[in-house]
Amino acid sequence: MEYEDMTTKELYLELKSKIIQSKKTYLFLDEIQEIEGWEKVVNTLASDFDVDIYITGSNSRMMSSEISTYLTGRYITFHIYTLSFEEYLMFKKSYTTLKDLKQEFSQYV
Repeated sequence: MEYEDMTTKELYLELKSKIIQSKKTYLFLDEIQEIEGWEKVVNTLASDFDVDIYITGSNSRMMSSEISTYLTGRYITFHIYTLSFEEYLMFKKSYTTLKDLKQEFSQYV
């Protein structure tokens, strides 16, 4: 809620204040598409500072070809999928004893 009505200018100033000039800065921005004009902020930060910017979002707009227009070719897309049930069991098995498979599946779902 703190950032719900944030403007593009406020977003830029907030992020800029977190950047350390003498070091590479890594910015992780989630659901940034909720702020109108976000792409201008990202492009400006990428041009003016030594930053790596990671943008995540669940909005279908973020996954569309429009993002290439917003970021003018300076992006790499990673599609992140949920774990399969088999992967879930493998990870869970590494830190606890597995219960009944039906119960495990219920927790997985």
